[in-house]
Amino acid sequence: MDNNIVDKVKAKYANADKLLVGLDEYDNLHVAMYTGQGTYDSRPVDGFVDEIRETVIQLYEEGLLISQGTTLSAPGCTTLQLLRHIDD
Repeated sequence: MDNNIVDKVKAKYANADKLLVGLDEYDNLHVAMYTGQGTYDSRPVDGFVDEIRETVIQLYEEGLLISQGTTLSAPGCTTLQLLRHIDD
């Protein structure tokens, strides 16, 4: 896998530095965007364009996204266990 794929995705998509990846209570991958003032908006990874969806799934399957020990919870949103990228 291209080690710079995460940086390429961040460079291509606006506000990508605010994208968070997490698992819901059923271990489904989600991508959330921090919207400010302690809130976020979350969507299943399947709802994103191919490049983001495939990158997140590939990173997760290769064990390069691991739990960072933080749970993200907001009223009306899916509770997520946040994942972080392991740098090679």
